[in-house]
Amino acid sequence: MVSNFQIISYNFKGSIYLRLLGNFDEDSAHELFDTLIECGSGSLDIFIDTNGLKTIHSFDRNIFLMNLEGIKKQVKNLIFIGVNKHKLIQD
Repeated sequence: MVSNFQIISYNFKGSIYLRLLGNFDEDSAHELFDTLIECGSGSLDIFIDTNGLKTIHSFDRNIFLMNLEGIKKQVKNLIFIGVNKHKLIQD
């Protein structure tokens, strides 16, 4: 499957902002995991902006949620923002 997913990242005052664009599928979940692990140490906060997501595949979302707890242990403060926040994670 060819994914149109993209992560645009930028730093601001010690925090990292990750803007998610396109469709969230299995490949996207792995790319986001890798990015979070890479960015996680040394950052005050990591903001994940979900406004640019077009579709979120439910099976891949569930896999992401199952692995999210392990990521949260490696990342100091993970903050999901945007209109698709509740479609991607559960509060």
